[in-house]
Amino acid sequence: GLKVVNPLTKVTITDAVKYHDLIVGKTYTVNGVLMDKATEKPVLVDGKEVTSTLTFVAETTDGTVNLDFILD
Repeated sequence: GLKVVNPLTKVTITDAVKYHDLIVGKTYTVNGVLMDKATEKPVLVDGKEVTSTLTFVAETTDGTVNLDFILD
């Protein structure tokens, strides 16, 4: 969807990451790079890629975790 935001405030973009066939109780890490869909290139802020990392313990074999990308 399209959303208009104030460019002078922090913005959080949340990506829902689905997973399958994980081992319950094991720790996993999800890494992501925010991409521009139109150009298929990473989004850059001050010349750096916008990235996010989330470490979680699988409570079920299949599920979803939210990966938050924060732009300042």
